[in-house]
Amino acid sequence: MRWVRWLALCVATGMVVLLAVAVAVEAARRPAEAVGDGGAGPLVLQVAAGVALWSAGLQLALRQGARDSGWLLAAAGPALLAGALPLPRAGGAVLFVLALALGLTAPALAGAAALLHPTPAHRRDPTIAGAAVAAAVAAGLVPSVLFDPRATGCFECPRNLLLLHGDAGLHDALLRDGLWVSAVACAVVAGAAALGLARRPALVRRVAAPVVVPALVAAGLGAAMLAHDARAGSPALDATTRTLWLLLCGALLLAAAGVASEAVRVRLLRRRVAAHVVATLPAGDELQVALAAALDDPGLRVVFVTGSGMRVDATGRSAGPPAPGVAVTEIHAGGELVAELHHDAALAAGDRVAAVARGAALGLQHAALRARLRAELAELDASRARVVEAADGERRRLERNLHDGAQQQLIALTVALADDPVAQGEMRAALAELREIAHGIHPVSLSDAGLAAAVRDIADGSRVPVRIGAVLSQRVPAPVEAATHRLVSDAVLCAERDGDGRAVEVEIERMDGLLRARMRLPGVDPERATVRLEHSADRFAALGGRLAIETGAVVDGELPCGS
Repeated sequence: MRWVRWLALCVATGMVVLLAVAVAVEAARRPAEAVGDGGAGPLVLQVAAGVALWSAGLQLALRQGARDSGWLLAAAGPALLAGALPLPRAGGAVLFVLALALGLTAPALAGAAALLHPTPAHRRDPTIAGAAVAAAVAAGLVPSVLFDPRATGCFECPRNLLLLHGDAGLHDALLRDGLWVSAVACAVVAGAAALGLARRPALVRRVAAPVVVPALVAAGLGAAMLAHDARAGSPALDATTRTLWLLLCGALLLAAAGVASEAVRVRLLRRRVAAHVVATLPAGDELQVALAAALDDPGLRVVFVTGSGMRVDATGRSAGPPAPGVAVTEIHAGGELVAELHHDAALAAGDRVAAVARGAALGLQHAALRARLRAELAELDASRARVVEAADGERRRLERNLHDGAQQQLIALTVALADDPVAQGEMRAALAELREIAHGIHPVSLSDAGLAAAVRDIADGSRVPVRIGAVLSQRVPAPVEAATHRLVSDAVLCAERDGDGRAVEVEIERMDGLLRARMRLPGVDPERATVRLEHSADRFAALGGRLAIETGAVVDGELPCGS
């Protein structure tokens, strides 16, 4: 349960604070036995570093999503405090045991944290760091369970609560070997962390460097200090050890400060993004550019989720799935998924993406509404285009049925009634009327010969002159041909009814993926032409085109027809 976890964290934090107080009191009482000396400056540095590491580790683990490195850095805090306790007496049995068991593990824990920071959850591979930490902990723990202070002549030392078997010789051998193992473990982890940081993308290096660089420096200093102690056979309280220890504490304090600085930078980033969004309320594409710049991720994409679950971009077009190596952060508003950020997987560790998303929440919701509206409009246009295509297909089918069925039967009856002139005349009239109906439904010349032939048929049957300047000869998609033919037919009919009798000019050409039809209707009032050509304008709009009636009754229409 959550409250149990928070209670445990509160208890652990209280114990760390008590340990820090104990370090301050005992080091001040026995400065000569303290590894970092008991002076005010060194003492403040050690206590501040231990407490800051614990706080920074919790910040990483609980707030910034870097659980592995966060808990390791948090564990390094009390380990550092335990190492600062003065030995051999250490102010009691409990503190004595903590100093024995944990006093040498802080550098290895910090180095392991550097190695794993800030690794996303799906890329975790803590094998190397886990092995190094296990070796360092074992190097400190194994000698402590075999150390009997009385057997070594330390009668002032507190009792060893972990003692399993008192063997001074075995303890000394294990202690010396353990120091070497810890030194090697720290050096390996520091080298691996440095190599890993160098191999990571520039974006990750900029985010991780304030924490990783001081932590791996601390691991290197720990390796040097442990190697120095190993040559002496036991932890030495000489000037070299004290100097290396205080430098190690300073490096770890910088690592904790790096965590705090990242939290401050994230908060400032969130405020900056929020201020930009509130001030400008940018469109979806502008918001994507702003978020990409804020996160320093040029490949970032903002994908919006419609009510039907379809994923679209800012223009309402369908958005493809995320590319390999791209992480997805979901944006929710009011319990509803409204958008997704597709970003570099390196940003998955840490809370920069979440902070930026919170800062841009208002803009994302606004852009999501616009993207949904555009998607619905695009679907409406597609639906209208499908309706037009289906209607044109049905007209072609009816024309074929009339031509292949009823017309053929009437022709056969006309031949059969060759001896009856009256009946034969009526049959010819019915046949001509049927042909006119079939042509009105869908001209056969348009299906068989294309737009140029169909436009010439319109010109041949017109009661006003039709001057054809240029007509497209190659074929284009059937819906485009049908819509253009209908426009020319309606325009010529409009000139017949409302024009002054002068010739209608027709030009149809194709350029840059568009079919353009331009006609001049002499004597026709533009407002009247707009009413007459309303159906053609609807067909053009349904197919993604446009139709305009300009001054002088000039009809200008465009339709996309492919490259």
